[in-house]
Amino acid sequence: MLVNLVGKTADEVLKVGRLVRRRSTYSGRTSLVVMPEKYDKELEDTEVNVGDGEWVFYLGEEPDRLRDLLARLSA
Repeated sequence: MLVNLVGKTADEVLKVGRLVRRRSTYSGRTSLVVMPEKYDKELEDTEVNVGDGEWVFYLGEEPDRLRDLLARLSA
C-alpha cells in the first residue's frame, strides 16, 4: 500500500496507513510505504524501514528508487 497525504509528516501518514491496513479485510501480508511531503532536503531518495513491513520513502529527483523499493517489497 502506497500512501501520500499532501502537507502531512511521516508520522501523520503512517497513522493513516496503519489504520487502513488494520481495517482491511485482506488476509495476506501488505507492506506499507508512506511518502511524506514534509522532510529535510538531505533525505531525498532515501528509504527508512520503520517497522515490520513499514517504510518511509522520501521522494526526490530519482523516481526509479521508489519503483525499486516497490519491486523488492512485492517479490
